[in-house]
Amino acid sequence: MKKFFLLMMLFFAFTSMKVLAAVTDTVKPAHVIDGTLNEWAADSFIADKETEISYAADNDAHQFYIALKVTNQRTQFRLMRLGMNVFIDVKGKHKEGTTIEFPLKSSPLDAQQGGGGFGGGRQRGENGEGGGKPDPQQMRQQFAARLFAMKIAGFEGQQDEMTLGLNNENGINIAFSWDEANVMYIEYGIPISSIGTVANLTGKKISLGIRLNAPAQTATGSSTAMTGVVNAPSVAGAKGGVPRSMGGTGGGAGGGLQNAITEINIWTKYDMKF
Repeated sequence: MKKFFLLMMLFFAFTSMKVLAAVTDTVKPAHVIDGTLNEWAADSFIADKETEISYAADNDAHQFYIALKVTNQRTQFRLMRLGMNVFIDVKGKHKEGTTIEFPLKSSPLDAQQGGGGFGGGRQRGENGEGGGKPDPQQMRQQFAARLFAMKIAGFEGQQDEMTLGLNNENGINIAFSWDEANVMYIEYGIPISSIGTVANLTGKKISLGIRLNAPAQTATGSSTAMTGVVNAPSVAGAKGGVPRSMGGTGGGAGGGLQNAITEINIWTKYDMKF
């Protein structure tokens, strides 16, 4: 009988240990990388007036998250045609060594085969001629081949540039979508281990950069002034806090000539908290 009770006690102790382990292992991440942004607080986003890109960041113990909302159709067309880079500088400067390129920039061959300039994929005007707003469906079809891969460089343990799919187990993941109003959403999930350790990142103010590329013929020697960082309080309600720091000179609603032909860089600061 004593052996029976001893075995029962061991069984219940083992079962309890398993239950506790299960609870610990099922802690939900701060965000789900699905491209919908439903769980992101509206006041965690900072809006860039020129490009009409709103951006936010967050982190938990395992992942660093970035979310982008791209409202302007011309900006969407631009980043799909010319590519966009996201930079992370854990030293809080404006170094571009750690980067994710998505969407990928087009090649000169794409342009020759109809990738075209900024006049392609437009809706017809009232008189049946071109010159209307970009057609969202045509844009997505035209650039679909570049919306399923990313290029990454400079992350921990990585020396060379790598091209990856958007879904990577235990790696960087990207998801994107459009809503009924044709607003584009992009969401990034980046393992903390790929940019540092919890110990060396705790309390650090890192830099987050976004670059919209220029056409190849104007990419050198030409850039906007959108690289300044203004020290400001953290956004209310955002864990880790993205300061209201946005460089740049005003300049229209993302569809002007400057937005079409010059490189645009946006830098902000983010406080890592665990």
